[in-house]
Amino acid sequence: MIDTLFTPIKIGNMELKNRFYMLAMHTGYARKKRMSDRDLAFYKERVKGGVSAITVVAAVSDVAGPPDMHFLDNDKYIEEFKELSNLMHDGDCKLVVQLFHTGRNNTPMLIGNKQPVAPSAVPS
Repeated sequence: MIDTLFTPIKIGNMELKNRFYMLAMHTGYARKKRMSDRDLAFYKERVKGGVSAITVVAAVSDVAGPPDMHFLDNDKYIEEFKELSNLMHDGDCKLVVQLFHTGRNNTPMLIGNKQPVAPSAVPS
């Protein structure tokens, strides 16, 4: 049974070298919505450990997440995600991006006193 963990698997069109898949987590390492050196070092260590895929969370608008989260609401963030992707692909690891929006779980204090956006006004 344990040998199965080390065998390749295909999920849709994505082929993974093994069955170790790191799920998304908010590390809080991003700085002012940007990928930090600490982020890159963190993911590099996971890749060196042999994981086959990693999901990274990225907020999708200026009211979608806190500034210590990665953002992908502007083309200016593409290069740093490309750097992360290259780092991961060099270790035969796939990058999966989970698009994120906090919705009503956000507060004006965390998003520069802007009003959170959600499908309903009911607080979480």
